[in-house]
Amino acid sequence: MKNPTEKKDFHNLVVNQCPSVSGKSTLTYHVGIDEDKRLYLRVVDNSAGGLFSKEWIELAEIENILGKIVGPFTSHALRGLFQSKSNNTPAFLLAVMLKEGLAVRSKASKRGYERGDFERFKTQIQALIDAQSEGKPVKSAKAKKEAQG
Repeated sequence: MKNPTEKKDFHNLVVNQCPSVSGKSTLTYHVGIDEDKRLYLRVVDNSAGGLFSKEWIELAEIENILGKIVGPFTSHALRGLFQSKSNNTPAFLLAVMLKEGLAVRSKASKRGYERGDFERFKTQIQALIDAQSEGKPVKSAKAKKEAQG
């Protein structure tokens, strides 16, 4: 399920940060769309160093993999999405998924995770795309939370 994206053009919609799953570093990531309006995620920086891939991963491919899993999963389930062989990369993607609500910690498994709300995420990103196309100022998720108190 490796997804070569080197030749695609991407538009960054979101640049955000989250803690790694271990909590030992801060990751910077992008949410973007390609010319066909498909959603992608990628990690672009790790405050603690270490090797990882900056590959764009299509959201639909993540959904496809998680749709085949019965019960809790670990970052290992995401390994097939990447051309890179770094052990950090799937765990870093999982950290992004946790931040964006695409995965949640499992109540059934101490080290496992469960699929989050992909539809909510897509709705939020579509609202962002719509706001940008209408020329409206777009508040970051952090600014929205601060405004709500």
